[in-house]
Amino acid sequence: MASIRKHGTGWQAQVRKQGHAAVVKTFRKKTDAEAWARQTEIAIERGEYAATKQTHTSPPLSDLLFRYLEQCTATKRGAVSEAYRIKTMLKHPMSRLSVKQLKASTIAAYRDERLEAVSPSSVRRELVILRHCLEVARREWGVALADNPVRQIQMPSESNARERRVSNDEIAALNKALNQTRNKWVAPVVRFALATGMRRGEILRLTWGNVDLDARTARIPLTKNGRPRTIPLSGPWGEHYIRHRIPGREHIHTSALSHWCHSEALVGRTNGIPNCLQDLPLSASHQVASWWYFGYRQRRD
Repeated sequence: MASIRKHGTGWQAQVRKQGHAAVVKTFRKKTDAEAWARQTEIAIERGEYAATKQTHTSPPLSDLLFRYLEQCTATKRGAVSEAYRIKTMLKHPMSRLSVKQLKASTIAAYRDERLEAVSPSSVRRELVILRHCLEVARREWGVALADNPVRQIQMPSESNARERRVSNDEIAALNKALNQTRNKWVAPVVRFALATGMRRGEILRLTWGNVDLDARTARIPLTKNGRPRTIPLSGPWGEHYIRHRIPGREHIHTSALSHWCHSEALVGRTNGIPNCLQDLPLSASHQVASWWYFGYRQRRD
């Protein structure tokens, strides 16, 4: 199977056949890359490629990252964010080095440079991807790499764990702003996050099939840590679902994420609450849940 992709200022052709090592070559024109790929496939099928086999066996890091992006990243739940990080690494000069040139000092220099631009957590995630990419290449793709250089360096520490809770004053300001926002989808989602502690993606993926109205619970089959969990829907939300269920609708909160995500962020920023929805799961502790429940009871009574 041949694949053609843009590579810097040229075009890279890669031919992969079962039982044969991948063959890669870069051309200035796409038509040349396509023609070479077809000829190489035919030569491999006929068993004639050995005579013209490439002598250089140390591919550039970019080849490994592209292959990892296609074969490994595409199968992951976090494919979008991981693809973004891989593309960031592909833009760096380090990606043009051959695998033989990759040393621990090279990776450490990349780490230190990135730490000046982004948070330690972001750099750590990039290095974890790179470490796994090199490990897969070494163990499964037949790349000549005696050791994984990423394992020889010190990884940045997770120094920016989220611990902030939204205060009662911020909750009051947030509720006031939610009542004024023109996007009708924002308020239900934000208030639901505050009451349940669920994450944004979990809320938007929640379907009626996951809700038990009799038991007043919602089951989340797909969570960030990979383990399903059940959320109690006590207080106003159980009754809210019974009263407002719309026949034929699969998802409880129906709105494209891009439509209301900007509104949610704007509501938080205008009221001095950065990352407001990300902080709400931490704020959905017993005190906040009680505040919401008893506040509702007082309004209802």
